[in-house]
Amino acid sequence: MDQAPAASVQRYRSRKGTIAAFYFVTLHTELSRIACLWMLLGRCAGYAAAGILHLDAGCLRNALGQAEDIVVCIASCLALADLRTALED
Repeated sequence: MDQAPAASVQRYRSRKGTIAAFYFVTLHTELSRIACLWMLLGRCAGYAAAGILHLDAGCLRNALGQAEDIVVCIASCLALADLRTALED
């Protein structure tokens, strides 16, 4: 990851990181999908609040990307989307 462009690292932390975290939870049955979704929602709300408070467009874009991926995670729970496909570039 050291040699990856900065933009791709940020993309993984915001967009792909959300799906990757949820995919990890789906692989381990002892972990709660509901708790993971709450954690992701809280993180998304935190980025949105920080973006609004500091007028930071980067935080707002991050929150929007996470919100889109939370929808993908919920759709995967309903068998409407595939997480592995969403993780591919």
